[in-house]
Amino acid sequence: MLTVPKYIANRWDKAPGNIEVGKLKISKTPGTKATVSLTLSESVLCLKEPEEENIPRDHRLDVSTVTRQTLGCILLNVASSDSDSVVPETEKLSLEGRIVQKLECRPYADKTYMHLKLESIRKASQPIRQVQQLDRIVQNFKPVSDHKHNIEYEEKKKAEGKKARDDKDAVLEMLFAAFEKHQYYNLKDLVRITRQPVVNWKQLMMSSDLWSNTSVQISLKYLGNISRIRFDGCMTYLKEILKEVCNYNIKNPYKNTWELKPEYRHYKQPPSDATSTAKTDD
Repeated sequence: MLTVPKYIANRWDKAPGNIEVGKLKISKTPGTKATVSLTLSESVLCLKEPEEENIPRDHRLDVSTVTRQTLGCILLNVASSDSDSVVPETEKLSLEGRIVQKLECRPYADKTYMHLKLESIRKASQPIRQVQQLDRIVQNFKPVSDHKHNIEYEEKKKAEGKKARDDKDAVLEMLFAAFEKHQYYNLKDLVRITRQPVVNWKQLMMSSDLWSNTSVQISLKYLGNISRIRFDGCMTYLKEILKEVCNYNIKNPYKNTWELKPEYRHYKQPPSDATSTAKTDD
């Protein structure tokens, strides 16, 4: 069995079947091991593409005996397509022989081989993706100063204006109008409806008047690496109004929502209920 480098195998694949691809030379010296060499033919050396490099002509063959493996040569016979037989022949496998010696083809470290290896290393080190300089503007890569959603958000923010505290009566009117539509609201929705400012905890804690006018109770409870901080007394303006007219639900199914107190509830009755009440009075 003969093993050859890849560049020799590529040249042999290009070679037609009627030319000589090389010569095998065996030299025997009494008392020493036989030396085997391979010399490629001139016709094989000329079978190259314009961008291909020259390959070495002379190679040595290292002979080794196969002892711990069982290797064989199997031949595949493919039936011809123009066969006139009634029953078409199928592919056949035949054992040609058993491999007892292995030959490895190795080139000599000459100038041609060194140049071939240098070119192969240079090509392997080149990155697949390379930077290309553009000579014109490409629309797909043109940067934008700002994105569309950021522009829309800024325009919406300017149109709404800065949130400011409204009069208490105006906030109550907005709350009563909202609770006529729905019975339960969370704080986030009420802030959006009334457009009242929310306390910034960082600015509130940095205020010097906070500690003199508001009692802040901080209780720390360590559960492993978790610390819990509870602030009492730091209420938003909207929460102060909600505490006067609403109840905060702490149980399911309407947990963490606000509901009007019974004395402020004036829900509109459905038309069907009003009609049935009128008929009963008659």
